[in-house]
Amino acid sequence: MSPEDAVAIGNPGADAPNRFAWRIANDLETLSRFADQFETAGRDAGIPPAILLRLTLVVEEVVTNAIKYGYDAGAVGRIDIILRVAPDQAEVIIADDAKPFDPTTIPAADVDAAMDNRPVGGLGIHLIRSFSDTLEYRPQAHGNLLRLVHRFVKSPAA
Repeated sequence: MSPEDAVAIGNPGADAPNRFAWRIANDLETLSRFADQFETAGRDAGIPPAILLRLTLVVEEVVTNAIKYGYDAGAVGRIDIILRVAPDQAEVIIADDAKPFDPTTIPAADVDAAMDNRPVGGLGIHLIRSFSDTLEYRPQAHGNLLRLVHRFVKSPAA
């Protein structure tokens, strides 16, 4: 799959106007093109700008990690991203054919520790958790599935 072929399954039509889907190759060049399309789709679907910024950062972090750490050097893979927007929330599903990795099992980063005392890594997962109201992982037969939800309006109990 070349970078030119890798992006944009797109909006499936009038029957699902706020559902968008993409299949991208596991390379950073394709990720950059996808991120622009993701932002445009989110804006068109009415995601508030501050929430769209956070959601885009989270999706870029998840996909970047999959590309950098989930595949052996030179391995060709695919990453599918689905965005569903409802009046009160945005849901993103990211599925890949990378090595198994469950981000929900990683201990929370100690963001209060002095920089010199912090282990390398873990801040990306901290960002993902901090910017998502729901983070669910499901192993797949040939990869991973991650579901992220960001609510636009917090419930009174939240």
